[in-house]
Amino acid sequence: MQYNVIKNVVEQAEVALPSQPLQWGKDVTIKFPADSQQMRVTVTQLNVVTKTTDRSETIGWVEVLMDNASRTAILRPLTPEKALRQ
Repeated sequence: MQYNVIKNVVEQAEVALPSQPLQWGKDVTIKFPADSQQMRVTVTQLNVVTKTTDRSETIGWVEVLMDNASRTAILRPLTPEKALRQ
């Protein structure tokens, strides 16, 4: 799985932040820049399905935990058993 993070800056332009492959069983914490107006995460799964969220929820095979106060998002890949139930 791969994730992308989009940063909305004051000019309303979207700027992609660096991304990396997700690994089963390992959380990824993303720190958004202070000048971001919105936090949004897009995840592309192994089956090439792409899902986007701007809130805490499970999208596809990844649980996304947004914390607006600390400007962070945690991406938590589901276990294979949970992912197959999605």
